[in-house]
Amino acid sequence: MTGTMRLEVTADTSLFDDVRATHLTAGADHAALRAGLGLVLSRRADLGQDAAFTGAHVDDWFDVGAMTSAGFWPEQEAIRSHIEHNLAASVSWIEPGFPVLPRDDILRLRAVLLPGFCYCFGPAAGIQLFGLYPGATPQEALLFLAHTYYHEATSVFATEETRAAEHDPTTVGRFLQWLLSLIRNEGLANFAVLDRVLTLRDQGCDFRYFSYAGMIGNTDAAAAAMRACRELVGKLDGHTVHALRGRVSEILKNPRLPVINLVGIRMAEAIATEFGPRELLDSATADPRQFFALYERTGDELRAHLFGSDGALAGQLTGSATARDGQ
Repeated sequence: MTGTMRLEVTADTSLFDDVRATHLTAGADHAALRAGLGLVLSRRADLGQDAAFTGAHVDDWFDVGAMTSAGFWPEQEAIRSHIEHNLAASVSWIEPGFPVLPRDDILRLRAVLLPGFCYCFGPAAGIQLFGLYPGATPQEALLFLAHTYYHEATSVFATEETRAAEHDPTTVGRFLQWLLSLIRNEGLANFAVLDRVLTLRDQGCDFRYFSYAGMIGNTDAAAAAMRACRELVGKLDGHTVHALRGRVSEILKNPRLPVINLVGIRMAEAIATEFGPRELLDSATADPRQFFALYERTGDELRAHLFGSDGALAGQLTGSATARDGQ
């Protein structure tokens, strides 16, 4: 008996309306706008503690300068309208990329649209605080929102061991489990929208969300990202785990070399090519080392950049006792 995951996504525009009203009151007064944005967020207990923290550090999270420009609200209204009118389509892009499950399940997600906000994250279960980035096209914004659906769903797919590692990656074993899970999930979430991202790139999209889109398919960039990943794992031991944990975002999400994205995408594409998309997609419910084991079995020319020229790191990343000879 097998089942499927079904998505139910709603667009919550209440914060959009609150921010617009705050902006109308503040006008071009940046100080008044900052204070108003902080007050708006501080009132949203439903968004968890992150909302209160964000409200207290407005300049770190909002592009206040862009919010006072003349074209800001028409642009934001266009993004909001496109999302509201195409939610069903965005769901249809992602659902086929979910793994086969033991039973049918439903993921209910509320996408809270926040104008001028420069980040996207889940402050609480079932909620995506989705920033409408200044300068983004409606098409890219909707596609990235769809991309976040997959990330939200990974909490359902994760094994108990992976959940424990994500919650507290303070030992070497848990840190490695967490790291491999981050890369696997990023690869799968990007694979689900990859064709559409590349279509936008071909159309000349000036990316705001998929900032790494220009590097997708760049062999040199992917190889450099894999080497950076290998170096990170090589530094991991009982003495370095706490320091490395604090630098994960800096290392993996550096805009100049977005390791987590480039490594995950390259691995996902190689696995899909070698074993078929279904084998790739169903790896979402397994230990993340299975994703790395599948990649190690492909013929991808970049494997040595990740596992080492002698394959020395393969056993650690795939969970196998030994790597394949010479690979």
